Amino acid sequence: MRYIELAVSVALVLSVSACSSNSSSNPPTTITEVPVTNPELPVNDPDGPVTTPEMPDPDMAVFPPVYVTPDGVEQCSVDDIKRRVDFDMRDYYIYYDQVPILNLDDYEDASLLIEDLRVAPDTFSSVGDFGTQSALFNEGETAGHGFWFQPAGDGVVRFRYIRYGSPADDAGLIRGDELLSLNGIDLSEVTNDNIRTALDPDNSPVVMSVRTGEEDPRTVSVAYETYRWTTAGPANGFLPTDPNSGLPRVGYLPVRSFLATTKDELDSAFRVFRAEGGIDELIVDLRYNGGGRTSVARYLASVVGGAVVANQVAYTNAWNDKYSRFNDTEYFDEVEQPLDLARVFVLTSDRTASSSEIFINSLEPYIDVVLIGETTFGKPFTSNTRNYCEKAITAMRSVRLNAVGVSVAGGMAADCAAQDDWQVPSESSRDPMVSATLRFLTDGSCDAPGTMIADMQRSSFGPTGPSFEPEDPSRFVSED
Repeated sequence: MRYIELAVSVALVLSVSACSSNSSSNPPTTITEVPVTNPELPVNDPDGPVTTPEMPDPDMAVFPPVYVTPDGVEQCSVDDIKRRVDFDMRDYYIYYDQVPILNLDDYEDASLLIEDLRVAPDTFSSVGDFGTQSALFNEGETAGHGFWFQPAGDGVVRFRYIRYGSPADDAGLIRGDELLSLNGIDLSEVTNDNIRTALDPDNSPVVMSVRTGEEDPRTVSVAYETYRWTTAGPANGFLPTDPNSGLPRVGYLPVRSFLATTKDELDSAFRVFRAEGGIDELIVDLRYNGGGRTSVARYLASVVGGAVVANQVAYTNAWNDKYSRFNDTEYFDEVEQPLDLARVFVLTSDRTASSSEIFINSLEPYIDVVLIGETTFGKPFTSNTRNYCEKAITAMRSVRLNAVGVSVAGGMAADCAAQDDWQVPSESSRDPMVSATLRFLTDGSCDAPGTMIADMQRSSFGPTGPSFEPEDPSRFVSED
């Protein structure tokens, strides 16, 4: 055994910040072009306002576009919000000139309307609650039980994912725990209706019988509550028993979303790595990371790449032809204490999307990025959520390319295939994705999923059956 398991307590510091028919029966939407002197800012834009030319060409469209509620329509009514969504999708939306003409009266609300206004390959434009999304992206606050259960590789229904800081986390649930009963109903008899009823917020808390490993079953009560989600860390790793073995010190960093609060959590993890003597290699676990703030993803990439990427092109944004003057280039940050890694390993799945893909794609022209797991989702668009009547309108605004013009459309294939299996903790060497990474590090090969790595152990630096996956409000949202 050349690696030893250590146990060091780590305290993360949380940031406290943050079908088609003609619609002739609908009154026309009014478009008013005015000079932009105090533009409406995109929501959650940490880098300030969209740059507006000092002397805009009067023949060019104004951004942000100015929507005016038509006469006879009540402002902020369902009808008005639908018209605003239709207006936006025909203006700055990346495929604005291909949006179908629909009868807005056929739709109960704007969230259903935008789904039919989307143009393939866009499956991401959406309408949601602005307050909920703002609380998540700015403060890291969300609501729910904080767990996801599903049959694992052994066919047993287990908890696949527990959100750090959630009621489920506070109740002591961990990934891999077996679910035995739900509100007194044996799991063998649980139906989808039972699950929906048990997890309805109005019926909170849910009472479950669970078991960890070979321990006796225990009863756990988990409430539906608002909580602050810890999206990055804790920092872990795999350390050699013999410091003269030549084996690398491997850091492990899970990042579950990119929120305003994530940056402080990342910095806490980096401090832990430094306090433990530094690392030679890094595993970034993005298997469940559906996106978030692109500026935070860029910051993580800047720390990982260090001097090699500092002030270099990270990615470009290409708008539609009406707003092509806003095409822009974003650069990596110059950070004070970079990791300066020549290579990074990233754990991926089909849930790895948006800003997570930006992290990977932006680094690939500069350092070796090795993907372990499954092909990523493939979301090449970015957006700025716009607030209208407390509705978050998220229309895909631009296409993003890395420094050599490569998009993530279609997803990024894994260099070493490995399947996710939640029978064990994700930071364990028994986790198939971690196992495949460690095998690659030891002999350069892509090993079969689930292989045990005899000379590496975790060091703590600081199927069919009932299933439930909670909605991830940050998934597929890529904010500048």
